[in-house]
Amino acid sequence: MAITTATTGNLADAQRILVGEGRYTAEHAAPMKQLVSLFRLKKGEKQLSLPQFGQITANALTDAVDMVSDTVLPTETTVTITTSEVGAKIILTDKLVRQMNEDVFRVAGKLLGNAMGRKLDKDLLALLDGFSNALGAAATAITAGHITAAIAQLKGGLGTGDIDPAPDPIYCMLHPHQVRTIMNAIAPVGTYPLPEGPSADILRKYFVTALQGWGIPIFGDGNLTPDSSDDAKGGVFSKEALYLCWQDEWDVENERDASLRATELVIVADYGVGELRDAYGMEMYFDAAAPTS
Repeated sequence: MAITTATTGNLADAQRILVGEGRYTAEHAAPMKQLVSLFRLKKGEKQLSLPQFGQITANALTDAVDMVSDTVLPTETTVTITTSEVGAKIILTDKLVRQMNEDVFRVAGKLLGNAMGRKLDKDLLALLDGFSNALGAAATAITAGHITAAIAQLKGGLGTGDIDPAPDPIYCMLHPHQVRTIMNAIAPVGTYPLPEGPSADILRKYFVTALQGWGIPIFGDGNLTPDSSDDAKGGVFSKEALYLCWQDEWDVENERDASLRATELVIVADYGVGELRDAYGMEMYFDAAAPTS
C-alpha cells in the first residue's frame, strides 16, 4: 500500500513551519546592588574621595579648671572611588530582522540587559572574598550558629581595639545551596521590612528568612559561583561595608551600519564597586554542593 507521509518527497518543503516565541535562559535578578551603599558621580566629576574618621576621647573635668587637652579631627583613611566602563554589543543584520519570527530588537535588548545585570552582580559578589575577617573552611557545612557568630563579631567591633561596631542594616548573602543547608533549622520571624520601590520586588525574590532575635535577613544568589571543590564564599556585612558608584547607568543605543546592512545594539555602563570599611564585613566560606535530599 502506498502511503503519503509528511516526509514524502518534496511535500516536507511545502508544509508551514511554526516557530513559537523564543525562550530565555533564566537569570538571577542581581540583588546585591540593593544591599550596598550607593553613590553617583555627576558630569565633570572624575572621582569621589570619602574620608573615614576615627574616634576622639572625652575626659573627666574639674570645676573651674580649664581643659588643657585638645585633639585634632582624626582621619584614619580615605577611600577613593573611581568608575570604569562595562559594555556589550549585538549586531543584527537586516536579513535576520526581516526573517525573524518575533521582534529581534526586543530579544536582543533583553539579553543585553541581563548580561549587564549579571556582570554587576558578580562584581559586587566578588567583594565578599576581600574581607580580612572570615569564618568557615572548605567542605564545612554552614549552620545558623556560624551566621550569628559573624553578626556578633561585627556588632562587637572588628576595628582596632575591638571598636567600630558594624552599623545596621546588616545582611547575609549566601549561595542557594548553602541557604538550603540552614533553612530547615531557621524559623521565619515574619515579614522583614524591605525597602520600598523597584528594589523591593527583587529583594523579596531572593529573601529567604531572618534570624530570630537578630532580625538579619538572609539572601540567596546563584551568581555566587562555587569553586572546583563546590565551596563558595558568601558574606555577612553591613550596608556600609561595600559601595556601588554610578557615573552613568546603562542604556541601549542603536547604530545603523548601512554598508553592512545591519544595526548595532550597544549597551554601556560606567560604574565602580569596592570596599568602604573592611571591619564591617565577614567572609563566609562554606560548602555549596548541590543538595540531593
